[in-house]
Amino acid sequence: MGQQSSSHRDLSWFFSDWVDADKGLPDIAIDSVFPSHTEGDNWLVAVNLSNSGYAAAEIPVTVSNAATSITQRVVVPARGKATLRILLQGQPSQVQANDGIVPETEASVHLRNLDAIDNSSSPSSPPTAVQQ
Repeated sequence: MGQQSSSHRDLSWFFSDWVDADKGLPDIAIDSVFPSHTEGDNWLVAVNLSNSGYAAAEIPVTVSNAATSITQRVVVPARGKATLRILLQGQPSQVQANDGIVPETEASVHLRNLDAIDNSSSPSSPPTAVQQ
């Protein structure tokens, strides 16, 4: 007999927007990316996302550099916004939201390349927004 997970996920948004009613598709966008150098070779990357569609979506967000990548999932509510913070070892070079797995009204893969980031910023200095 299978084991039940001790943590139950709330999927009411999924049934409300995708199963019980046809609310269309989400329309995800990367609004801004804030990479911030912390201690050592660690970077904290804040990714601000928006959804202008009428259906919520749980999408993967990947922050990567030449050596590694970290992917986390986030629910972006319908007609709403979400922020995801990802800790990465090494300076980030790219952020990707959705990987084509969640259908959208427009493009289903969103990429943001992070150009040269000032390495002299200290952990106490405020992060700078990186725009596309």
